[in-house]
Amino acid sequence: MNKSFATLFGVLAACMAASAQNLNPEIVVTNEYETRMPLVPKVDLAMSCPDSLKEFRYGFDYSVFDNPYSGSYEFSPYVVKLEPGKTPARGSSFFLRAGAGYSLHPVLDFAWSPLVTSKASVSLLQHFGGYWGSYRAVGNDLRTVKGNAYEGYDLAESLTLTGRMGIGKAFCEASASYEGFFNSSPYGRSAWHNASAQIGVSSTGGGRRILSYGLSLAFDAGSDRHSSGILSENLFKIKGSFEPQISKIPFRIFADLSLELAACQGAIDCSGSAFSFAPKGVFRFGPLNLLAGVNISAGAGSDPGNGPFSRTGQILYPDVEASVSLIGGAMDIYALIKGGVRQINYHSLKSSDHRFSGSWAPFGALLDNEIERMNAGLGVRGIISDRFQYDLNAGYGIYAGTPFTGIGRRSDTGDLFPVVSYLDNNLLHADLKSRYAYGPVEVEGNLAFRKCDTRQGNVPAVLPAALSGGLTASYSLRGRLGLCIGADVSGSRKAVVADLSPGGWTASDNTLTVPGYVDLNISAEYLLNRNWALWLRAGNLLDADLQILPLSVENGINFTAGICLKL
Repeated sequence: MNKSFATLFGVLAACMAASAQNLNPEIVVTNEYETRMPLVPKVDLAMSCPDSLKEFRYGFDYSVFDNPYSGSYEFSPYVVKLEPGKTPARGSSFFLRAGAGYSLHPVLDFAWSPLVTSKASVSLLQHFGGYWGSYRAVGNDLRTVKGNAYEGYDLAESLTLTGRMGIGKAFCEASASYEGFFNSSPYGRSAWHNASAQIGVSSTGGGRRILSYGLSLAFDAGSDRHSSGILSENLFKIKGSFEPQISKIPFRIFADLSLELAACQGAIDCSGSAFSFAPKGVFRFGPLNLLAGVNISAGAGSDPGNGPFSRTGQILYPDVEASVSLIGGAMDIYALIKGGVRQINYHSLKSSDHRFSGSWAPFGALLDNEIERMNAGLGVRGIISDRFQYDLNAGYGIYAGTPFTGIGRRSDTGDLFPVVSYLDNNLLHADLKSRYAYGPVEVEGNLAFRKCDTRQGNVPAVLPAALSGGLTASYSLRGRLGLCIGADVSGSRKAVVADLSPGGWTASDNTLTVPGYVDLNISAEYLLNRNWALWLRAGNLLDADLQILPLSVENGINFTAGICLKL
């Protein structure tokens, strides 16, 4: 295992540069608040479904191949400017993917668009997947215990109905969805149900107008029935972007707006809010592009002290980004400095780890606001000969109230259990991403470096791995047979383990290590005809202990096979 780990990491380090941002041409990111939450990411169980209030293109990936592993941090813009593109008129379309195997990773996805025209569209999206089977027991040293196993499951279901219609010089959209997470482990059973409704309106791209705008409203109602009790949460979100059209000035001015309200009842009772208003201007001086503005952001809650949704103590945050285009636009050197407040609600924590419940915070707040006081970075990205894309960047961030998955130890039995902690931290981060495509061959890779200083050594927390990454290579033979091999790699992670006693947390020399891992997988897909395809995926071929989530290890090598139908 150690030899395989070293070999694959050597290949990654030697072969990977960085990948340029593959932005959807139909959306424009106007405020990239990049959260650096050191929560260990969950294996993606969800299908890549377009957000009806952010993306107006209803295209689906009919391939069985999973997206490349993206490291320990996701960069998720929290406000986007709505710029719908024209959709060509066509008839109805249907896509189905279903499969099962051993150990059981069931898959049932479908996407149906009964109506898609340039003026209106309706789509129904469904995803079901996860794992059901044996888990390897994790001992008190965070290593698996041979011969010990337990049965459990971790499943996810989502169903979304979306509709869009063009009315005059605006597009209106609406969606309704259901989301369910179902989990069973030694830390309890839980069933999360969430219903949401969204509505949005945005200006079209053509014609003369005095204001370009995009505005969306969303409401979520969720309930978690867990062994530790029942908790319900209501969320209300307003997001928008506004840009006056002034032809007499040589620059652009616009503003992004975000307001989130949350209320929890049941096992815990609390409420909170997070607000952001970011006015800015875009200037161009020859090859230099400059976005300059401020982010007026704040959070508040039912307890302004140490309780849920504690106040931020800061209101103004930087929002500046500059880039210089070189070599005829084939290379960009860019720099940025940003900040803001991000609401951490129960739904977001449940999405990261389906085991999460109200019992995860025996001392301290269960929910809070994460504050990105400052995140500065420098990078270079570009494309070489239309085949190779790259993105290399590095930066430093200062954060407060960041949620960390942690590990507690019961003082009477010595048993370990998961917890959540909110810590102030400084983060040094760097990323290399790349993509090479030529004919039937496509290779994508990424490598991430993280050094996190929490400055609070006696609070339970699992820190991110210093190095993590992934590499995938795919080949298509005459458009009928597709082959893909991939590896997801993570180094070991430092875990500060605290003892639970009646008086609170105590920690003294309780530092353990979550082992690193290599997840090697292969996929194949064979197109029988224009409508039907067969697919196969084999995962964890090295039979490694994939402790992606602390204290959770699925059992061994797995195989899943199924069919695809496209009409």
